[in-house]
Amino acid sequence: MAKLKVLGISGSLRNASFNRRLLEAAAGIASEAGSDVTVLPPKALSIPVYDADIEASGLPPAVAELAAQAAEAEVFLIASPEYNYSVPAPLKNWIDWLSRVKPNPFPGKYAAIMGVSGGPMGTIRMQPHLRQILESQNLLLVSQPQLYVPNGETAFLPDGSLADPSLQKFLKMLVEKTLETAGKLKA
Repeated sequence: MAKLKVLGISGSLRNASFNRRLLEAAAGIASEAGSDVTVLPPKALSIPVYDADIEASGLPPAVAELAAQAAEAEVFLIASPEYNYSVPAPLKNWIDWLSRVKPNPFPGKYAAIMGVSGGPMGTIRMQPHLRQILESQNLLLVSQPQLYVPNGETAFLPDGSLADPSLQKFLKMLVEKTLETAGKLKA
C-alpha cells in the first residue's frame, strides 16, 4: 500500500467524545498500514461560523491552518456524531470554510466516514447527508462498508478498539479499503 498523508477529523468538539475514540481507532489502523496520520485536536473545528464578510477580509488564522492541513492530506478519516438526524454544525462549518479556499483542498481526494451515537441506530441518518456534502466537493468515498456504531457508552474496550468484533472488522475494512483505493489513485 502507498504511504499516504491522512488527516483525521472528529465532528464532535467534546474532548472525550465517542467519535474521537472511533477516530483514534481508525487512525491506529491507518498508521499500522503505513500512512502518515495527523488527527486534529478536539477543539480544532471551533472556528467562526462561515460568513462572506469575514472571508472578504481574509481567512481567520485558524481556518487558514485547517486549510493548509487539508491541502497536504490525501485521505480524510471523518468520525462524526449525529445531531438532530444530520451533520453537526462544526463539521459542516469546516467543510463550508474549506470549500471557499483557493485552490479547494478537497477534489480528487478520498474520505472515509463513520460515526458513533449514544442510541441504538448509530449515525445511520447523518451519514447520507455527510456523504452528499462531501461528494459535492468532489471527495471520493468507498461505498462499502458503511460503519454505524450504536450505544457509544458500551461500544469500546479499554484498549480503544470496538467491543463488537464485527464492528471492529468493518472499521478495519473501511480504513484499509479507503487507503488502498486512494493509493491506486495516487499511483
